[in-house]
Amino acid sequence: MALRDDILAAFPGLTPATRDDGAIAARLSQGRVKTVKTIGGIGSILTALGPEAGGAFLNTCSQLAAQDPAVKWGLQMIQSAAFDFGSPLAVAQANAFVTAGVLTQDQANALIAIAVVPDPVSVAMVAQALEGHFDGQGE
Repeated sequence: MALRDDILAAFPGLTPATRDDGAIAARLSQGRVKTVKTIGGIGSILTALGPEAGGAFLNTCSQLAAQDPAVKWGLQMIQSAAFDFGSPLAVAQANAFVTAGVLTQDQANALIAIAVVPDPVSVAMVAQALEGHFDGQGE
């Protein structure tokens, strides 16, 4: 129902005569993304932040690991290339690093973006969402 609601909100006055599932799918797909499980490690961080900023971040994590168990075990997962950049915990930790002054917001966003992928709406999804919507409504 959520997709149907999105369609009807984006296309007020939609009728069977004006319905174009391809155009609806294309419009709803613009900018639509989702976060997915994305396992990575040191290379992912260096790629996202660049070698200098990534290296500085990893060095800071190494220093903080002695005092902070969450950083210690997160760093171990990063070093083992077993860190899930798509987990809610990873997003929370990236934002906590901003608060602590370890990362800029742009850097945290770059790490979070590792697990963000396009989430397009297909024509079939539109057709399924609207299936039966116009039945018996005289539209």
